[in-house]
Amino acid sequence: MLQPVIDDLLVWAGRRGHQLDVDLLVQALDLRLLHDDLGDNHWPAGSVRQLMVERYPASGPVEPPAAEELLATLEVFWRFLRSDGRMNARSASPAELVAEGRKARGRMAKACQEAAMVTARRALAEQEQARDRLIPASDVHASAADFRASGLWRQLRALMDWVAAGPEGTRQVLPVGDLEMGQVRELWELLDLGVWTGRFRAADFDAAEVPAALASVPVVSRVAWDEGWAVQADCPAVDRLWWVAVRAGLLTVVEGTARVVLDEPSDAQGWVELAMAVLYCTAEWCAYETSLEALCLVLMMTSEPAGGGPATLRELVQAWVDSVRADLLDLGIAETSALDEAGWDLVHGMALFDDANLWRRGHRIEGTALGWDFCTVLSGALDDNGVLGLQE
Repeated sequence: MLQPVIDDLLVWAGRRGHQLDVDLLVQALDLRLLHDDLGDNHWPAGSVRQLMVERYPASGPVEPPAAEELLATLEVFWRFLRSDGRMNARSASPAELVAEGRKARGRMAKACQEAAMVTARRALAEQEQARDRLIPASDVHASAADFRASGLWRQLRALMDWVAAGPEGTRQVLPVGDLEMGQVRELWELLDLGVWTGRFRAADFDAAEVPAALASVPVVSRVAWDEGWAVQADCPAVDRLWWVAVRAGLLTVVEGTARVVLDEPSDAQGWVELAMAVLYCTAEWCAYETSLEALCLVLMMTSEPAGGGPATLRELVQAWVDSVRADLLDLGIAETSALDEAGWDLVHGMALFDDANLWRRGHRIEGTALGWDFCTVLSGALDDNGVLGLQE
């Protein structure tokens, strides 16, 4: 949409006390223009339902907007177009478009979630088929046992039990799908997440301190609840579990109502498939915190099927730093502080996955069957820049 139109819209809305999200509006208009070739001012009957129930699930962002917020912004835009004489003559009226949007809003969140689950699981299944043809497979029973014994799964299972224990097997959460802060604190205490947060923070040292951290890994202590936390995202331990549970299809959240939708697998293969979906979604969450390429290196170096074996943390960090140094030299870049950051990235990334049973820690770090299975999935999902390529 042209900037002058945005400027006119904001002036018009401001005079009438209307509020809208310009970024969200531009996102919606771009989706329509790119995929449906519909102009900003052309809104025929059926186009709102198409945008909310088809276009956003198929082509929208990984985290779609709340249907109510989208509809509120679009309503302001439609009324502006009609009052200013800019609405295409073949468009439905603002009232008709709003009514259409209200009918579609209840289906939007579910459609987006189902599309994300199907896309990710289809891609994972295709990767696993290719892997089975080319790469040594792990013991499926050992891999399933690794996942079921992991702290990550135990906490996700407890989270699902908490949701199911609510009225009629549900929990009412915020309209955007996040937990209320009282619920965040309840889960923090119920799942004893102060320990995970202690591990998370212990690895969050300054990059220059990597050598010292390897010589004497910080003692993990339980962290207390922080009264300064105001939203779910402020509490990484709860945010990670909730995000993964919803993204991996263990829970569904529709119009502020969360419920458990997972049927637990009946055999080892089913458990491994569930594990890959959960771990992949965990990687999506962690991608904002660390390098997933470093995680792949850890899994490969410590996995026997890849020709690796038990390794010390220092050996893993050195291997990753050497890899980054080689990449920098290929780009004609002299050794920089990026090497210190690389060491931090690996240590920090391992802390984020320490409860997933991808390896066993001791004097040396030893990969598990689950770790090798996830290595083959994750390495196949990363593009040439080390970014997950299956997020949409």
